[in-house]
Amino acid sequence: MLGFVGGWSGYDRWGCCTSARVKRDACCSRNKAAVVFMGRRSEKIATRKGKQEQVRVKLFSRVGKQILSAVREGGGTNPDTNKALALAFDAAARVNFPKDNIQRLLARASSRDQADFKRALFEVYAHGGVGVLIDVFSDNNGRAMSDIRTVLNRFSVSLADSGSVSFNFDRRGFLSIPKLPLTMTADDLLLTAVDAGALECEPLETDDDGAESAGFEILTEPG
Repeated sequence: MLGFVGGWSGYDRWGCCTSARVKRDACCSRNKAAVVFMGRRSEKIATRKGKQEQVRVKLFSRVGKQILSAVREGGGTNPDTNKALALAFDAAARVNFPKDNIQRLLARASSRDQADFKRALFEVYAHGGVGVLIDVFSDNNGRAMSDIRTVLNRFSVSLADSGSVSFNFDRRGFLSIPKLPLTMTADDLLLTAVDAGALECEPLETDDDGAESAGFEILTEPG
């Protein structure tokens, strides 16, 4: 037995080499730290993926309702004759909405057995007298109103009477042209927009980076 209560400090009283034990403990600490670090990293990745999935689900749900609304209100499943459906297809392409889902939605919109989704407009006067319009597409307007009231109550805001806010707004179509085509001048664009029925055609002075812009913003009648 090489244990000593006092004296040489190279061994502890159980006969273990203190330097070896220190190295072992340090190694264990590093391993534990690595495990904790990897665990937290995995947790962060899982959290981020979960949030991304939630955003994707919301986008898909919004696009799906937009397609249903376009077919039932715009008339038909042909995007060439249904402008609202063409816009919905553009929105679907931007979020990589699956084509199979689009086909199912078109079949669902054409079926009389499915729930009838309808639009509803809710008007709100927020803090500071700011007017807000909430455009809803739902198969149950009563439930939609209840959900909206729940959210508004959190901010001490209530629904306004019908027409008390909407008279301040005009429904318009909006087109943003960040850059003119090489084959078109500003005058050409202005004349083309006016001939097509544009209400306003204004040049953009700067782009998002503050640089001089050659783009235009166009307001049209809705639809």
